[in-house]
Amino acid sequence: MTLISVSSPFHGHFFEIATFSAACVIVALGAQRNVEWLEGSGLLTSSWGLRCDAFCRALKGDGSPAPGVFAAGDVAHWPLADNDGHLVAVEHWGNAVEQARMAARNMLPGDITGMRIHRHLPDFWSSQFALNIKCVGLADGADEMAIAQGSVQERRFLAVFGRRGRTIAALSVNSARWLPTYRAMIEESAPFPPIRGAVDQPRIRKEPASALC
Repeated sequence: MTLISVSSPFHGHFFEIATFSAACVIVALGAQRNVEWLEGSGLLTSSWGLRCDAFCRALKGDGSPAPGVFAAGDVAHWPLADNDGHLVAVEHWGNAVEQARMAARNMLPGDITGMRIHRHLPDFWSSQFALNIKCVGLADGADEMAIAQGSVQERRFLAVFGRRGRTIAALSVNSARWLPTYRAMIEESAPFPPIRGAVDQPRIRKEPASALC
């Protein structure tokens, strides 16, 4: 990891690398999955983690389940059933807890007929510059977006994302009270946009998903 020391808003130092001057410094921490110790095990790994199926079973190099090997947490790279089976790796403790429970449950039957698919709707929250930001679902691959509550100008709004006419994610900024309702709509694969004529709702206008950037 690169360490940065900032002594004022305009000067900083990359430890053992270089000195720089800037008007603004953004420091971001990424994630690196430690799967190198699995080399030679026959398990299917990549920079995304350990490849698993929807039942939390680790897969071998040929794509078949490795007997008795399960995975959970951000090391697991698995097809999310509620996201059209797209492969995901969720870096959040909430999924780690739920996936670990499902992995433990699926260890007991010993046969796929008694196992359950791990279903998880990713979410996160953060507070940045007096903005409370919360998101539910995965907006990756969205082809439409609409401001469903509030307004961007007021810095209080809820944006909903759709893909092929279906609601897949919602993002709230200082407007989290609407989020549980939209979570339910996402789980039900409701049409996009899922709610019209609600209180505090502007005129719904569909836009490209990139319009919020």
